Amino acid sequence: MKVEVTSKNYRVSDRLQSLIEKKVGKLEKFFDKPVKVKVVCTRHDKREKMEVNLTSGSVFIRSEVESDNMYANLDVCMAKIEKQIIKY
Repeated sequence: MKVEVTSKNYRVSDRLQSLIEKKVGKLEKFFDKPVKVKVVCTRHDKREKMEVNLTSGSVFIRSEVESDNMYANLDVCMAKIEKQIIKY
């Protein structure tokens, strides 16, 4: 699994980086093909936004959440993506 974390107007701490890799790594069990995940963290006017794009073969799953806390965003994004994977 390849995880790419980028940020715009936001500094991703080492703790957040490792937490993202840990939680996203759990999604690999749902796929047979290699998985590529791109996580984008941004800050707009004291609001923090996280976008997660997951690609595996022809499957593309996306989740976007905005709130005051990036750690809460990660939890909500992972829940949304898991629902979409199960639906798929």
